[in-house]
Amino acid sequence: MKWFDVGEEAHGVIAIGQVATGVIAVGQMATGVIAIGQVARGLVAVGQGAVGLVALGQGSIGLFWAAGMLGIGGRGFGPVIPTVPDLGERRTLPTISSLDRIRSGQPGWLRLKVEGQLRFSTEGELLPARIDAALVPAVDKLVPGTVVYGLIKKQEEGLRVERLMQIPVPRIRETGWWAWWSFQLLLLVGSGVAFWLIAGVPILEGLFGEKGVFGR
Repeated sequence: MKWFDVGEEAHGVIAIGQVATGVIAVGQMATGVIAIGQVARGLVAVGQGAVGLVALGQGSIGLFWAAGMLGIGGRGFGPVIPTVPDLGERRTLPTISSLDRIRSGQPGWLRLKVEGQLRFSTEGELLPARIDAALVPAVDKLVPGTVVYGLIKKQEEGLRVERLMQIPVPRIRETGWWAWWSFQLLLLVGSGVAFWLIAGVPILEGLFGEKGVFGR
């Protein structure tokens, strides 16, 4: 076992060469736990073409995470196709109050239904409240029938809607979500197979094979 090796075909714990294999490998073609090169294969791979659990490169395949000009990864940064489905944003619903408590001076949240023309209803009745001017553009874009949550406060001039919270539609209810999820699943399986064949097997052979870094 060499702790440090430099050469055209370098094998060592730290290997630097045109074809480098090691725990830390740097070269035109690098294979290792951490691989840096034009073509890099590793648990962490950085290169023009990179394949790994975590991959960064112009073209990258990262089983867990990828970044680059074009990539496939569980999650990623840049124009990377995600292979792990995203169920969408999660929000905690506020505690619902009542009109009587709000009229007594205690601000609270109400479940509101958009009626159009900048009006809301709650529990089947029109809400006798003004809308804060900052919210008007957003409220004007809401489709009648949409359910939102509003923070209502009592002012000198009456009740006023101070804040709004719109609950996003669950991703699984979106049109086409299941088709996209199936495509992501295929990519996930494909990237897992690609990682094992392109990176996993060469890493194990390069480190623990007969001629590997830790081979006997």
